[in-house]
Amino acid sequence: MSLTDTGSGMEETTRQQMCTPFFTTKAAGRGLGLTINQAIVAAHGGQIWALPQTEQGTTLCFTLPLGEQAGRGDGPPCQAPPPSRRRDA
Repeated sequence: MSLTDTGSGMEETTRQQMCTPFFTTKAAGRGLGLTINQAIVAAHGGQIWALPQTEQGTTLCFTLPLGEQAGRGDGPPCQAPPPSRRRDA
């Protein structure tokens, strides 16, 4: 699953910290949204990551396994795309 916005995008340092609890780029942000999402996805054995777009915006992606692989909770940190999905590979 992927979601793309048309905002100003994320800098590399922001993408690396986006799932760190209480990290936010917003003045009134709590920094828990992506942390909670990452925990839910990882609890089901999935992965979540962000990809920069060439013009503007960011694409947030996540995967969830099917069948017996589901629920293992061993997904990697959310800032790194899985090797099979990297655009630069």
